[in-house]
Amino acid sequence: MPVTIAIEKTKYILQSSVLLAKDKDLIKVLIAVNSSKDKTMLSDDVQRLTGLDLGKMNEFLNFLEKAGYVNTIMDDIPGGSPHKICTLTEEGEKLLKSLNIE
Repeated sequence: MPVTIAIEKTKYILQSSVLLAKDKDLIKVLIAVNSSKDKTMLSDDVQRLTGLDLGKMNEFLNFLEKAGYVNTIMDDIPGGSPHKICTLTEEGEKLLKSLNIE
C-alpha cells in the first residue's frame, strides 16, 4: 500500500474515532452488532435493537464500514427478500474495548 494511502486511511480512522465518541447512535449500532454471539447480525435486527429508522441505520452502517469497524454483505434468502448481514471487525472490537464497552 502506498504511503499516501496509508496516511489518508489512518487520518480517516482517527477522525472516525473522534466522531464515534460524540455520536451515541453510531455507538448503538456497534453495540448491537457486538451483542450477538458471533459478532454478526442482520441489519433488520440492528434496526430493531437501536430504534433507528432504516435510512439512518444504513447511513451509519456505511460510515462504519468505510471506517473499517463493520463489514456488510447482501445475502439472498431463497423465497424471501435479500438481507444485509453486518459483522463487527477486529477494529470495531478494539474500538469498543477502548471505550470500555464489551
